[in-house]
Amino acid sequence: MMALSEPASLDTCQDLPSISNLLAKDCASIPGSITDGDLAFLKGLYRAGGSMTIQRNEIRYQMKKALVTDKGGDN
Repeated sequence: MMALSEPASLDTCQDLPSISNLLAKDCASIPGSITDGDLAFLKGLYRAGGSMTIQRNEIRYQMKKALVTDKGGDN
């Protein structure tokens, strides 16, 4: 996760459960492995192109698709 996403900061816990919380100090929520959210973020990150705004929107779309739509949840 760290090598593929190159996070800007690891000083704070992520709101969405993430394996990257292992590296942040004093996180209450530390999963034992890469999470669906991590995988969805990476999928969105590597499908994104264009400007920063377009990339952010594409990552958001891909995460929602992977975490909600593809898992049979509500939109």
